Amino acid sequence: MEISSINTPYIFRPTIRGIIILIAGILLFGTLSYSLYTTRKEITGVASFIIFYSIELFFILCFAMCNFYVFKIKTIILDKDGLQIKYPLLMSKIEIPFTKINKINASPQIIKTSTRSGIITVYEGTRILLQLDNNNEIDIDSYQTQDFDILCDMLKKYKIAI
Repeated sequence: MEISSINTPYIFRPTIRGIIILIAGILLFGTLSYSLYTTRKEITGVASFIIFYSIELFFILCFAMCNFYVFKIKTIILDKDGLQIKYPLLMSKIEIPFTKINKINASPQIIKTSTRSGIITVYEGTRILLQLDNNNEIDIDSYQTQDFDILCDMLKKYKIAI
């Protein structure tokens, strides 16, 4: 299939699973940090003060991280000219012509967590790293992108080596 034979663009949206986890994280850590913040008047002693604000800082950082990833949610549009990456919450768009892509690297993406009984693999997927002419890199992964396998297959069809 040639690049010029595409009549309609293919749209790859973010996964519902990723959005739900991020929104749950925002609600959970936002609620926990707010409830801790409102009880700060009851702290007495230096050790309690340090422990309290360490926990509060942890919840605030988790809340900020979830917000950061919500703003990084992207929609990818593949058409005959190249890729368009839209960040809806930031109201920005990056257009990447196929001629500007130097190299595409695919690597496994493994998310693990540790428990008392050992290390458990939570998610296994693939990550694509687009290296552009201007030495910028764009990361697309299967955890955040719906129909990621179709995107990989289409990039292969367009003679872009993965």
